[in-house]
Amino acid sequence: GGLLILLTIVAVIVGGVRAYRQQSSLGWFVTAGVLFALTLVAFAVTAVIGLREGLLGASEPAEVPCEKVAAFVDAAGLPAGMTDARCTYTGFQDSFYLMNGTVGRAEAATWLAQFPGHPKLTTTDCATGATICTGQIAFTPKATGGAEFAGFEATELPDGRLQFTFTALNT
Repeated sequence: GGLLILLTIVAVIVGGVRAYRQQSSLGWFVTAGVLFALTLVAFAVTAVIGLREGLLGASEPAEVPCEKVAAFVDAAGLPAGMTDARCTYTGFQDSFYLMNGTVGRAEAATWLAQFPGHPKLTTTDCATGATICTGQIAFTPKATGGAEFAGFEATELPDGRLQFTFTALNT
């Protein structure tokens, strides 16, 4: 890649000098065309490298403190008694938070009740694999922390606690 660019630059310089000595306008057109092509190639290489390495802003899921999820949805803390918590953030132009953990059913219901519409836990219309969920939680207007939508899905463990996933995002 770098050698090809170097050879192209040398060819442009040599062609430009020859065209200047011969006062040929065709040489200048060729030189300008090569410079334009070189610019396009440099732009394409930069874009490909940026996309591959995430330099254009896209991010892989990054582990974050779960308090960031609570702040994003304007929650007064995390669900009481939550264990096995793991939270991640993914973002570019949008933000997407994911919180996984285990919590008692009553504690989950209490925590969820603070959100708009006071969502209730239900066993109907849940995603495949989830046995307990809420409908979509819409923050209108957007939460101060930035969330526009959230959702809660869980499966009940043998001890009655919920293994849950809480998602929150903005668009």
